[in-house]
Amino acid sequence: MNDTRLRPTYRLKTLFRVTGIVAVLFALYVAWDSAMDRIFDDFLVGETGPVTSVDDWPRPLKTLAEETSMISADDIRIHCLCQGFDPEYVWKMPCDDDSFAEIESRWHLTAISKPDTHIYRGYSHNSGIATPDWWKPTDLKHISYYACPQVLGGHKGNRFQVAYHAETDTLFVHYWFNF
Repeated sequence: MNDTRLRPTYRLKTLFRVTGIVAVLFALYVAWDSAMDRIFDDFLVGETGPVTSVDDWPRPLKTLAEETSMISADDIRIHCLCQGFDPEYVWKMPCDDDSFAEIESRWHLTAISKPDTHIYRGYSHNSGIATPDWWKPTDLKHISYYACPQVLGGHKGNRFQVAYHAETDTLFVHYWFNF
């Protein structure tokens, strides 16, 4: 008779122990998964946000600044959307017709119809980071859109999508180095 009374208690204790072990294992898994997400996020995305130093500009913009006199660091707004494996930036800068002709030639830009891509909808496809408030080329009327051969052909390398607003002499650039 004593055995039957102890038996349900024994099963209940076992159930609590197994549940406790499963709960601890689940908590460890969640902690490990969260840590792995942070590690991959740091590796693939890195630091994002406004770029305040010329030293941190992407190479094509640095090259343009070094080889021409069309860029003043004070007049340009640049934002990093992804710093990891495939760096991605957007920037806005003053640009007159002659300067745009130079950029169009350097980057081999081709006029395209209004693009329907993620960047013009306000976020990075790579990182999911939102573009800054000043990045709104689609809000402007009479704006021209351009893309480089790497974008048009889906090739790797320096990829430029550009919006030029001749009325305000403003150039919007989306740059993504596709590795």
